[in-house]
Amino acid sequence: FLKYLGIAPDKTVVPFPCHGSNVQVVFQHNPVYGGIVADSLLTATPGLALTMTNGDCPTLYIWDPLKDVIGLVHCGWKPLSKMIVSKTLEKMEKEWNSDMQFVKAFIGPGICRRCYEVGPDMLLKFGIVSKAVRNFSLSNEIINQLLDGGMRRENIEVSEDCTRHTEGKYYSWRGQQTNPLCCQMGVMMINKQIAA
Repeated sequence: FLKYLGIAPDKTVVPFPCHGSNVQVVFQHNPVYGGIVADSLLTATPGLALTMTNGDCPTLYIWDPLKDVIGLVHCGWKPLSKMIVSKTLEKMEKEWNSDMQFVKAFIGPGICRRCYEVGPDMLLKFGIVSKAVRNFSLSNEIINQLLDGGMRRENIEVSEDCTRHTEGKYYSWRGQQTNPLCCQMGVMMINKQIAA
């Protein structure tokens, strides 16, 4: 996959998602899978490809065009309930003084609200009180955290694809539940052409 994109494996960062709130700033390739345990990666290093895997959880792509900072965030319900998106934006502000008014984001394919039935215990983690099983939108929660962090709504794009009911195009944990786990991989890189 990386070869097809023209990205050398030794120029990538492949984290082990821990379904937590760990945000890591990275500067170089990690040669051992599991050497970086994080659900959010940030870098300002040109030519370093960030990757993030997902099976139904949307991957959030973030770009600060003024500071040339990029980020990938694994947005499952557990990281979202631990405010992973908010913590990622806070890290960008702290490390690079990013102005959220200019930051752009894309929410990649994930399970849609219609296909994502959850119980009341999970809803409570987001302040929703309900005894009945209901549907939940991961994308809407991501948008809420981005807006609360100071981003503009017009700078946020959302994929319309659902991993669950788009059979054959994406892997869905809820739909297929294979073992070992299959997944999609999101990739993002700062590609600067430096004149000699």
